Amino acid sequence: MVILAYHSLEDRLVKQTFLEWSGKSDPILARIPIRGELAGWAALQTPKAVRPEPEEVEQNPRARSARLRSVIRRQTG
Repeated sequence: MVILAYHSLEDRLVKQTFLEWSGKSDPILARIPIRGELAGWAALQTPKAVRPEPEEVEQNPRARSARLRSVIRRQTG
């Protein structure tokens, strides 16, 4: 799954959800109960948000706020 967020609040929600799905611990998530069936089913593909390169922003100024994050489903058994 790949998510492209254009606002920091959107990106925060995506980051927290992906961390929950991957079973990673985060100080912010320590206060949120992790749903057992969802924790650990995904692996983070982008540990940090991928931001556009300066060349891309120069060609497309609207891209400057974009943040891309992705996870991949883990294989089971």
